[in-house]
Amino acid sequence: MEQALDEEQIRGRDMILEVAHPRFGVLREVASPIKTEGAVIAPSPAPALGEHTDALLRELLHYPPERIAALRAGGVLGDAVTRSPAP
Repeated sequence: MEQALDEEQIRGRDMILEVAHPRFGVLREVASPIKTEGAVIAPSPAPALGEHTDALLRELLHYPPERIAALRAGGVLGDAVTRSPAP
């Protein structure tokens, strides 16, 4: 795998991105093979399990904080690794 990822054409097409992950340090990831002119590549790590749950419930479903707290207390949402801060 290391040899394949180090091929000249792979490097020339910017197929490998380095992404700074808060828990695991710098990771090498495969980029999209689709390249469009003017597109800005801004690599970022995937969110942690449950990281955006509260924000999604608030912003998309318009759940009040009390309802989210009740769901969490009832075990419906599980235990998030990292939760989004309240606005």
